[in-house]
Amino acid sequence: EYHIDTVIPLRANMDAYADVMGLTRLKHFRWEELPRPIATPRELPKDLVLAKRERKRQQTLAARKPIPSSLPQPKTLLGLARGVTSWSDCPVPLTAVINREIDTQDEVHDWVLVTTAANWSAQHTRATYKLRAAIEERHRQYKCFWDVLRLTSRKFSLILAQVLFTLLAYT
Repeated sequence: EYHIDTVIPLRANMDAYADVMGLTRLKHFRWEELPRPIATPRELPKDLVLAKRERKRQQTLAARKPIPSSLPQPKTLLGLARGVTSWSDCPVPLTAVINREIDTQDEVHDWVLVTTAANWSAQHTRATYKLRAAIEERHRQYKCFWDVLRLTSRKFSLILAQVLFTLLAYT
């Protein structure tokens, strides 16, 4: 109704979780591999001594050939199920993203995110959920350290000064 979408994880003891995991056993269910982030080369420092030291370090690292590992690399598979209505307390059809984490010992760990957004991709939903930790930490910082409750003035200029000085200190 208000065009506000949300992303939440499902607990393993929920019926909706069991239903979504059951969908993964259908023969038409598709998994896509989440690409690993590519490491970007860092810029060289502006100081000539540091730049020379960094070049030498990069040459040393390049000279060391990594020993090929016979262990499989960890990977993440994403599955998508749209229009899930098995959560009885939620009247809105949900889009479920099944995250299948496979570690180097081939152990599988599944977890499920659901969103009210009908057209988000699995990667977009997962990336949006990753913002949660930063949002919670910022909220904790505001709540615990900004001393907003001690600010008793009603003058806009004093409130603005308090907020600006706190932001300057925060950054």
